[in-house]
Amino acid sequence: MDTTILENLKKFDEALKAFDKAIELDGKFVNAYVNKVIIFYNTNKPQECLDTANTALAMDPDNILLNIDKGWALRNLNKYGEALLVYDKLITLNPKDAGSYGNKAVCLYFLKRYDEALASVERALELEYKNSYAHTFKGLILRAQGKSD
Repeated sequence: MDTTILENLKKFDEALKAFDKAIELDGKFVNAYVNKVIIFYNTNKPQECLDTANTALAMDPDNILLNIDKGWALRNLNKYGEALLVYDKLITLNPKDAGSYGNKAVCLYFLKRYDEALASVERALELEYKNSYAHTFKGLILRAQGKSD
């Protein structure tokens, strides 16, 4: 493993200890939880990300960053139905966010709800037409439906 990666992981571990200390001193300090969630996201630890996000969301249920990371964690744990609820909430909180529509489309795709997935990805493209990921995903949905664009 690259020594830079090891050094960064050590720094993440040290940062987690600092955030844990902040939480120990003030268990309602949501910012410490948010920063832990970011580290778990960056180190691809979806279960830890989900657990920490849920704890913080109990204190601040409309925190957009926490909800985004919770959705990511649920998707990565193949809990698409639960993730779908999070993306619906994010769309309610910020209806102009193309990313939430795109992520919702991913969940719907894996749930084989292709018509809904297509509608969601098309809404993402209305909001952010130059999103290559959304265009690619639209193609995947259409292919799954046996259509061409």
